[in-house]
Amino acid sequence: MSLGRWRVEDRVRIENPLSALNDEQVKIDATRFVNSRAPFLSDRVDEVCRAAHVAKHIRFYEQIARGYNPAGASPPVTLTDEEKTALVREKNKIISEHGMWYVFITVSLAAFLQGFVQSSFAGANVYEGYWRRVSEEEKHEHAMGITNGIAYLAAALIGCPLSDPINQIAGRRGAIFFASILIAVTSIAAASLPNFDKDGTGESDAWKTLVGLRLLNGIGMGVKAVSTPILASETAIGYWRGTALLVWQLWVALGILFSNAFNLIFYKSPEPIISLRLILASPMVPAIFLALSLYFTPESPRFYLRPHRGHYMPETAYRELKRLRNTELQVLRDLYLVHRSVEFSESDTELDQKSGVAVTAKDIPAEAKPKLSIRIRQYFSRYGDLVSNPRLRNSTISSCTVALGQQLCGINIFAFYATTLFLGVLGGIKYTGNASDNSQQWKEAMLYSFGFGLVNFVFGIPAVGTIDTFGRRRWLLVTIPGMALALLAAAVSLEHEDSDTRRILVLVFMLVHTAFYSPAMGPVPFALASEAFPLSHREHGCSVAIMINLFFAGLLAWFYPLIDSGLGGVRKGVDEPGGGGALGLFAGLNLVAFVMVYLLVEETKQRDLEDLDQIYTISKRKFAKFQATVHLPWFLRRVFLCSTEPKPDFYDDKTKNVTAPDEEARGDGSAPGSPIPMGGFGDSIQIPTIIDDRPGPATRYE
Repeated sequence: MSLGRWRVEDRVRIENPLSALNDEQVKIDATRFVNSRAPFLSDRVDEVCRAAHVAKHIRFYEQIARGYNPAGASPPVTLTDEEKTALVREKNKIISEHGMWYVFITVSLAAFLQGFVQSSFAGANVYEGYWRRVSEEEKHEHAMGITNGIAYLAAALIGCPLSDPINQIAGRRGAIFFASILIAVTSIAAASLPNFDKDGTGESDAWKTLVGLRLLNGIGMGVKAVSTPILASETAIGYWRGTALLVWQLWVALGILFSNAFNLIFYKSPEPIISLRLILASPMVPAIFLALSLYFTPESPRFYLRPHRGHYMPETAYRELKRLRNTELQVLRDLYLVHRSVEFSESDTELDQKSGVAVTAKDIPAEAKPKLSIRIRQYFSRYGDLVSNPRLRNSTISSCTVALGQQLCGINIFAFYATTLFLGVLGGIKYTGNASDNSQQWKEAMLYSFGFGLVNFVFGIPAVGTIDTFGRRRWLLVTIPGMALALLAAAVSLEHEDSDTRRILVLVFMLVHTAFYSPAMGPVPFALASEAFPLSHREHGCSVAIMINLFFAGLLAWFYPLIDSGLGGVRKGVDEPGGGGALGLFAGLNLVAFVMVYLLVEETKQRDLEDLDQIYTISKRKFAKFQATVHLPWFLRRVFLCSTEPKPDFYDDKTKNVTAPDEEARGDGSAPGSPIPMGGFGDSIQIPTIIDDRPGPATRYE
């Protein structure tokens, strides 16, 4: 039985993760946690029990903190003024915890580096005559494609799978540090290549060496892309987790913007080859700043609460939480909640294989570390779990759907080929082998690339806060149709006879498409990838979702030049109407992405990571059927028939109820002392029998 999965009139009930226990059982379980796992708190058992009680009745105490007493009861726990302020700030302020500023800075720099690297690749395309043979026209598109795409393919196929063992060994901070150093070193090496064509006449084979260096660079990008969102999601307050992860998209956009600005500055160099070297080396600067920021950044407390990994250290997790939370109440509350969810979701560990009898997590010390052979087997078996376990399979489908949708929406056409694409729109300029040819058009194309980065950043700002209130799913469903229409309009505009009108219309619709992308399809894939999976499989699940994203990004970077030329070609080198075939294709793919999101992606806003088991235990078939047969007809009646019937709700959300502590009791039909479900994998613990002689039915209120 999975935690939080109950049927109520064919709906899914979502409850407080501690609602399976009454107050006395919570106290017993919290005491057991201190005695068995956190002896350093042995002289503070009452404080831990107090924090656990507040965690169980968090909405009640939040109302108390705001000056209300919704049940008219006398609360068993009296909050101090400081604790009241902290509980209110958790919901009212996006960054309410002082320690989260360090995490935000690190996540911002990591995202900034991602965008900066991406745009430096695009900026180097302006100088392609210095690093590849332009005379080999039949190989031109392949050489351009593989040079731009290899980093993303390496990130997907090597970097993402490597992120798990690196995270297991070095933690989230260590993995990000490894990635930043690798990106810095490869950027310097790329800028230092001796075999560039000094005259830019297109007689160089440097692209082959550049491919090798970008492969290594891509490994760093993959490790960083997995580790950074996980760090953000595991340290943020659950209510504002989406906004914490939105920082990634905003700063990727800002990295693109600044990189394009530097490309414009470097373009003014009297020696084009110096401009090329500066563009290739420029990611080194944000990479170094990222590495330095990690010294001040707290590690994820969840990293130190994973049993049987060799780094199970609750006391260290406690110290990290003290850096991340404002009050001792919040620290002890989160320490207990994370322990409760993690300890029993990790029970698949096997340590004794001599007798062929598996030993569960409850039979062994949490500090124990399995043999290397077992750890290797577990590494691969956890990938299998993503398919075989229904709860994990649902998370995988949701996160991979949105990850693929980001590539289907067409944004990376502009991100990877912004300058050369805008050149085609500006009047069919085609590269002749020297960056000084058509210099004014090249400069204009770079300016439009800068505008792309600016729009991407500015229109990501509306999602700050609203991604956690308006919701991830709703943002996607509202903006994807806009992206489809904008790309279709751009494709149609390419047919206009007047070149000036054609140029203005196409560029406007490209920027409109970017504006629709920024608040939703930009941040949601990475947010969902990092939050959808339980801690036991978080690195594996996140790496698979981001692997899908980066793999198809690599394929797009590689094959878009071929797709574009095969469908007419915006980059056709002739100033004449037409060439919108590729843009029209991606307009259609946006509709595919919309259907996939509508049927397969659940809403996760304003929920703690430990609560999401209750969202993902429901089969995709049931969820999709509800959307297609219940929600869609209701929506059509509302729009076309002006129906006023209430919106059908797939979930029966009991976490929004506010009740006094003495109103709760177990209500799943089991007697006191029955096994209590603890996580998404059917684990349970035995709680000693509690005598409950209160009158009335045993109904769960929380």
